[in-house]
Amino acid sequence: MKSNYLYLLFICAISCLFVSCSDEDNKGEDIPEWNRFRTTNVLVYAHLSEQNLFSSCSYKEVASSIRNTVHSVALLDRTNAVYGQTAIINTGTETARESKKVPVFVPVSYSNGEKKIIGSTVLLFPSTISEMTQYVVKNDCRYLETKTEAVNGIDMLFCSVSLNSEDLIAPAVDVFKKKVNEQTVLVGTVKRALLPNLESAITSNLTSDTYSFVEVENRNRDSEYCIFVLTSHKWAFRGVTETSVSGDLHCFQLQIESLK
Repeated sequence: MKSNYLYLLFICAISCLFVSCSDEDNKGEDIPEWNRFRTTNVLVYAHLSEQNLFSSCSYKEVASSIRNTVHSVALLDRTNAVYGQTAIINTGTETARESKKVPVFVPVSYSNGEKKIIGSTVLLFPSTISEMTQYVVKNDCRYLETKTEAVNGIDMLFCSVSLNSEDLIAPAVDVFKKKVNEQTVLVGTVKRALLPNLESAITSNLTSDTYSFVEVENRNRDSEYCIFVLTSHKWAFRGVTETSVSGDLHCFQLQIESLK
């Protein structure tokens, strides 16, 4: 599988209004008045289910939304990679090409029966990437960490992970404990039923008053998955704007401020 991941990442690299959850959700020190000039936008495109992102729309619709929305990073949830007869097919790379971004595939799990790797694709501006690493959570699940520009010359360590089973919670939080620092902006997805377990594990393992953990509220409170944001106390999650792209595929525009 390691060689498959490396091949998939190589392919990716060359292929080239609803507001909620504001200041009161941030833990730790008092949050100052919102400075929008220090605020970055992270876009998450998702059905918030096991459904493949492009099962109900074309990649061009998503690419158009990306091009027309100010952001620093875009996360395409569930752009599963399928093994074809001659190549690994990942529609996230098509979206990257259309939107002129660098795609990085972040695996979650491997389905041998269906010949596919379940995972997400992170889209980055080529000129803002300075370093990138993927860490093993457990088995095929990976945690992405990449240094990139957040806004106006302010750097961040953008991180992402998706947790689809209970046995991933403890090892994921162990990675958080080792890797989360003052520059970290972690945007991930987790099965809604596992959210209390994740929050409890974070509370037990991360030092109090040094981080902020937020569940990003969405219109469908019965969605199978939910988005979460984990940052150090140097960042503040300010809110989310949710818009429909096509059918039940939505874009979640997360606003996250770098605090002075």
